[in-house]
Amino acid sequence: QTEMAAPQVTRAALEAWEAAGAANAQAALLLREALDADPRFLPALLALRSAFLHAPSLRDLGRPDPTPEALGEAVARAGRIARPDRHPDWRFLEALASDAAATPTHTFLAGMWLYLVEEDFTGAVALLSKAAAAGSVEATFNIARCYFRGDGIEKDIAKAAELYCHAVDAGDVSSMVNLGGCYECGEGVEKDLSRAVALYRSAAQEGDAYALYNLATLYQKGRGVPQDSAGALALYRRAAEAGDPDALFTLAVYYDRSDPAAGIAKRDAVAAARLYERAAAAGSVSAMVNLGICSKAGKCSASMIYPKFEVHPVAVLLMPQQICIHVFPANIRCVPGNRRRCREGLCCSRAMVPRRD
Repeated sequence: QTEMAAPQVTRAALEAWEAAGAANAQAALLLREALDADPRFLPALLALRSAFLHAPSLRDLGRPDPTPEALGEAVARAGRIARPDRHPDWRFLEALASDAAATPTHTFLAGMWLYLVEEDFTGAVALLSKAAAAGSVEATFNIARCYFRGDGIEKDIAKAAELYCHAVDAGDVSSMVNLGGCYECGEGVEKDLSRAVALYRSAAQEGDAYALYNLATLYQKGRGVPQDSAGALALYRRAAEAGDPDALFTLAVYYDRSDPAAGIAKRDAVAAARLYERAAAAGSVSAMVNLGICSKAGKCSASMIYPKFEVHPVAVLLMPQQICIHVFPANIRCVPGNRRRCREGLCCSRAMVPRRD
């Protein structure tokens, strides 16, 4: 009965999604119920992660979010079997997408299975294009990503920006972030920092951590807005509250080095170590390196607070110079590179490390 519950509840969630024309609280709650019944049911994981990416406000429902790692693990499990196309989760999605009453959301999720699990980018583009043409804003966003990366289709950044524009017009938050990145860097569109700031701000108002982080970097450097160290720190805090690993790492560096202009007059080694630990636990390799260095050197009080912490194997393989934009010879600690970040949608690697532009 439990095995049947997840598909049945997921089907009901997608019906609620389609009835409202977008991801909504009812659909999100039902998807959580499906994952309570079967935490490994990939269609529900795909749908819920997509809902959170495109409507961040849905996170505020009093329940823990499925992490990118949970999605990555489920994708890896499905991809390891000899015939992913015979996986029961795929048969569920295939039945939905091939039904005469298939909705754009059904087709979108089937396309994402092909992209993530089978790595059939050409097949994924075909299904995602069909879903986008039928009105799926989530599919439009992911097709734009395919054009941006050249996955399954000829790379065309201008076309990607155009598709992001369409999704932004439909209110898609993740597309606001990526279109803002296009305007910030002049990729596919003429560079326009004012437009980038406006897009990041719109997404930040919806609680998107990437938008908050990107907007913070602009305030920190005074690009497109007046330079405002205190304002930048406030935005980094909001992004960190949403669990963003890069924002947590950036806050740790603020406390590690101090910044009177931002309101941190003195270095706070204990606060820095705690934030490094939170950032490392959230997946920040730079934080793993810094926390490991602090612990080994007896600085940041990390050795006192986290005596059993060991540097993550990934951090051992990646030298600090490869991870950091800046390296300070005095302590060889990583510092924020303040680089623009784009949403990758549901595209997680088999190594369960989210890809960044």
